[in-house]
Amino acid sequence: MERLTVILFALITVSLLFSGNLFAKSNYKDLSPESSWRTITKTDNIIVRYPAVPAAGIFVTAYNLCVDGGMFKAQNSYEACLKWEMTFAEGTPKCIKSETRRIVTSRVHSKDQCIEHGNVGGGEAMCTQVKTGERLYPTTVTADVYYITPGKGDNEEKFLFSKAFDIPKCK
Repeated sequence: MERLTVILFALITVSLLFSGNLFAKSNYKDLSPESSWRTITKTDNIIVRYPAVPAAGIFVTAYNLCVDGGMFKAQNSYEACLKWEMTFAEGTPKCIKSETRRIVTSRVHSKDQCIEHGNVGGGEAMCTQVKTGERLYPTTVTADVYYITPGKGDNEEKFLFSKAFDIPKCK
């Protein structure tokens, strides 16, 4: 009886493997804002556009950040060029000295807000007075999910939906 159970289990497993149901990938048409981020990012031909935070002269997407108190930290390091050399043969600068850096930036940032509008020179209404204040970057942002049409030269993007993304705490 035990041997029969093992054989039946093996046959069912092999059947599922060959039918593709056991390890089937999600179809983009099955995705929704309720889908998990894991399911979304594992689906073929899907890209996610995350908002980015300016830090150390570059922009880091929310996907590559983690939160450490009042700071954002990049989860990946990047190569920063320290010294450039111009080569006339190639016509472009070449990095000759670099170092690996990990970006850390404050969640607090300054933001300008127009507090008064007026007509300047009789033209369109423009901002005539700006107030600068401090703001805190949120730890939950909205990311847009797109389907990339395969096999077409231009790789058309089709907007599917927006979904909240929680920037994780640093480990």
